[in-house]
Amino acid sequence: MSHIPAHLRSFALGFALLGLLLSPSGCKDTSAPSKPKASGETAAQTQDQGPVLESRPGTPKKGRRTPRKDGARAMGQTFKQLKEAGRAMSGHLNDFSLALGRRVPPDAKGNRLLSPWSASGVLHALMLGARGETEKEMREALGAKLPGQAQHGSLRLLNLRILRAGGSPMATLRMASRAWASDRFPLRADYAKLLGDLQGAELGLLDFKGKNAEALKSINGWVSEATSGKIPQLLKTLSTETRLALASAAYFKGQWASRFPSAGTKVEPFKSFGGEVKAPLMRQKGSFRYAEAEGVQALSLPYQGGQFSMLLLLPAPGKEALESFEGRLDAAQLARLRSTLQPAEVSVFLPRFAHRTRVELKDALGALGMKRAFGREADFSGLSNAKEPLWIDQVTHEVFASVDEQGTEAAATTAVGVVGGAAPAAPKELRADRPFLFFILHERTGTVLFSGRVGAPLEER
Repeated sequence: MSHIPAHLRSFALGFALLGLLLSPSGCKDTSAPSKPKASGETAAQTQDQGPVLESRPGTPKKGRRTPRKDGARAMGQTFKQLKEAGRAMSGHLNDFSLALGRRVPPDAKGNRLLSPWSASGVLHALMLGARGETEKEMREALGAKLPGQAQHGSLRLLNLRILRAGGSPMATLRMASRAWASDRFPLRADYAKLLGDLQGAELGLLDFKGKNAEALKSINGWVSEATSGKIPQLLKTLSTETRLALASAAYFKGQWASRFPSAGTKVEPFKSFGGEVKAPLMRQKGSFRYAEAEGVQALSLPYQGGQFSMLLLLPAPGKEALESFEGRLDAAQLARLRSTLQPAEVSVFLPRFAHRTRVELKDALGALGMKRAFGREADFSGLSNAKEPLWIDQVTHEVFASVDEQGTEAAATTAVGVVGGAAPAAPKELRADRPFLFFILHERTGTVLFSGRVGAPLEER
């Protein structure tokens, strides 16, 4: 896909980062500037050498057991048991996705973008080191219903399955994970091992206190590389009291199975809640999976290869109708809507847009019940044997998404024609010239990778 101009690609990407701090910025740090020793209690680490991109986490290195088998052994479960548990993970993850969306308000234009898949990954990585009530609250917020480390192993298997589907040139999906520990912080070796086995996260050392600018540059450099330069500077500052930083980046790029002809795009009014705005409205007519149910129009736009799709949900006109629908939408309802989709001839009108969302998730996660993790009562004793309080200082989440006309004419469409013998249905129309919701999904599992609310189409870059 490298020959396709960047502005003609349809893609989305997201990034989430956690900074886990010992104490508020400015407090005296009494720890000695010594590096952790390799032992049964602390992790053997190497000095960070700059950005490292692990685009296919879990790819087994030569002479090493696969992460799936490692994870099963670590949890005392068979691979079959983990696979069965993994089937439940998609619904749990989608419940978290939709609950998080309800608690992150849209911006002034009515737009909101999230990558709950990315955010969930980095929070699960941190939850490996949580204990007691802190772990209980994190599990509740994340919708983690499976016992013990079966939760992490099942999520790992689900992610590997999804990532394998994103390995084709027709639709590219990557997830990268990275952890940086302070060179003054004795990280437990068992936690470091679980990060690699269950999260695919590489681990490095940074001097957050003595070389803060270099540490900030290293993290932002990794972010930029992991997101193909779309998020060049996630962090403006970084506390000198940081003990551990965890990051997860997700990147998706796909071409429509059936493209929107560029010649058909026309600037038309878009009825935003703040008044009409002008927006380039793409259009095409074809066979798509479509439904009218539960007060919304639903349409699935497949990407080439059939592994991923964008689900459009268009509620009735009016702010109240959209907010009422979004407020009650959960994973079960989303699954029901997808199950009602049937092949139909549909005229589709969709605005071209490129949006960026940057948000701090602390309040949203707190509203989901994750409160202790952000204060001195937090228990992250699974991270380190150091006798000092540790808590989360920030959860910064930035997402960029672009949707446009591009597709490949030679590609086969995954849309199925109307079943032979039935009377042809009247043509349908989905005209997204008012606020709507969208979800980028993995087709086979129904897992939400990216979600968005478009209140007023913008073309930011």
